[in-house]
Amino acid sequence: MLENLENFINMAIMALFHVVFILAIGFIFLIYGAKFFCDSALHILRRFNINSAMVEIFLISIGTAAPDLVSTITAILEDHPNIAMGNIVGSNFSNLALGFGIASIIAPFKCNKRVVWMEFPLLVALTIFFTFCCVRGQITRYASAIFLTTFVGYLLCPFLRKKSKNSPDKTCIAVENFDVWSTKKSGTVFISSIVLLTIGAHLVVTSCYHISNFFKISETFIGFSLLALGTSAPEIFVVTTAAKHRHYTICSGNIIGSNLLNLMLITGLCALIHPLYFVKGSFLLETGALIFITVVTWYIFAVKNVFSRKYGLMCVATYFLVVFFLHKSI
Repeated sequence: MLENLENFINMAIMALFHVVFILAIGFIFLIYGAKFFCDSALHILRRFNINSAMVEIFLISIGTAAPDLVSTITAILEDHPNIAMGNIVGSNFSNLALGFGIASIIAPFKCNKRVVWMEFPLLVALTIFFTFCCVRGQITRYASAIFLTTFVGYLLCPFLRKKSKNSPDKTCIAVENFDVWSTKKSGTVFISSIVLLTIGAHLVVTSCYHISNFFKISETFIGFSLLALGTSAPEIFVVTTAAKHRHYTICSGNIIGSNLLNLMLITGLCALIHPLYFVKGSFLLETGALIFITVVTWYIFAVKNVFSRKYGLMCVATYFLVVFFLHKSI
């Protein structure tokens, strides 16, 4: 009897180890896929002589948000909507709490005024609308149309805005010895990045599902914590690196841009592919925490002007408190 129990425990441990190993491989594929995606896209831009600071910052946001995009869509297609929704909310929450928090601990920074008074209010409005949809228990194709239409307008806004003569659009992403790749190399790396992202997303979503079943933890919490933290790693890495090198425009622009993409593009595409229906009031705690951290970070930049180390420590502590509270409330 004891021998059979010991064998069962050993098998369970080996199975869990296998799942964790596959999860780690999936995250590696996602992170490197996002890096190759961003690098190849930047080379394609340079190939066509497009040297715009805002375009490149937006492109970095898309590259760092790519793991969220493919993993969320994969979760929807594989019929794990709670993992998908948890990932969207958790990614935005961890981007703001950990991204801004860790970056400010490394080096306190200010936020671009355009981001404070244009992108941030849009992010707050979309977060509230997203929460309203979650409370109603559905994100329909009508909501998808709103998210995607806003995304198109967000894309067109920089091109419609007249350039100021006093602030030319200089490239703020310093790339030393930047040799433009050939079209063939850029295309090959770009396609390879999509393959890596797709495989990585499948591995990560499947592993999260098995971990959820193994520990009897809700898929929503796994999506909010484990999956979201893994897919947010590129954003956190980019922001902390930018803070270390005093590229403050990238610090604020990348996080806010990624969060807007999560809501406008990822949520919009997911609901367009398959309208999301769940119990009314679902994700109320998660979205409440997201609204809180969004408004707090906006207040710090708008009123306090500088995101100091004190606020950074508060944000990091808030992240762990929220995750702990959500785990206890399951």
